[in-house]
Amino acid sequence: MDKRRKCNNKVSTCLGIDTDNKVKKHDLEAEKRLKKVEKDYIHASQKYTEATLQRWNLRCERERAINLCCSAENFKNYCNQLVEKLQKILDKLPTSETKEVIDHGVQSSIFSDFRKINGEAPYYQRKLPRINSRKAVNDLRKEVRKKKTCRDKAVSNFASVCNPTSHDSLRKSVEQEIVVVKKLIREIQKDFEEKLHIEQYAINVYECIERKVKHLEVKKEHLSGQRDILRLNISKRNTIVTDLPPKRGKKKTS
Repeated sequence: MDKRRKCNNKVSTCLGIDTDNKVKKHDLEAEKRLKKVEKDYIHASQKYTEATLQRWNLRCERERAINLCCSAENFKNYCNQLVEKLQKILDKLPTSETKEVIDHGVQSSIFSDFRKINGEAPYYQRKLPRINSRKAVNDLRKEVRKKKTCRDKAVSNFASVCNPTSHDSLRKSVEQEIVVVKKLIREIQKDFEEKLHIEQYAINVYECIERKVKHLEVKKEHLSGQRDILRLNISKRNTIVTDLPPKRGKKKTS
């Protein structure tokens, strides 16, 4: 009977040791998983922070590309309108063949048209910074300004002496200005297409980083949830182990 009891005690002890070993192994694995999840979470958080900063920079680049593209398009539209307005002024001027005499009303109308044109020019010039344009565009813009200066002199002469000579001089200066502005329009179109390509590229890159940020955000939240669950489970197991009653020692035989 004593032998059987001793045998049972040994089996119980072995089972207890085996159970303790399994519990310890499980706890070690849980701790290991927790450390890995925490490491992955930190790594994902760092990547998320980097991607967020990159997204901000790319957003600025995207907005800049869009603004430059809009500026080029607006300036091109302005140049097209300028050609139309100059052409309308040409239509009011008599040719050398007709030798018509311009009355005061037509002369005042021409002066008014030129004042409007000159008033609009600085606004649109500022809208397309030279630093963001190709050399061909900037060179033609300089040429347009030179032609405008010549035209202003012709207008001044036309105002003081209204005769066929002043008419021809003004007509010639306006015609030359139209030719240069049309060249500028063609170059701005190339500039616009180039900026449009840059804009589309910037948008595509931004959308790519936006997807990456969202992916990292989801991953970070998932790892955070895993980490919290593992911490909670480990905390519960530690509480259970702490609350277990102490093992009873062997009874002393008298």
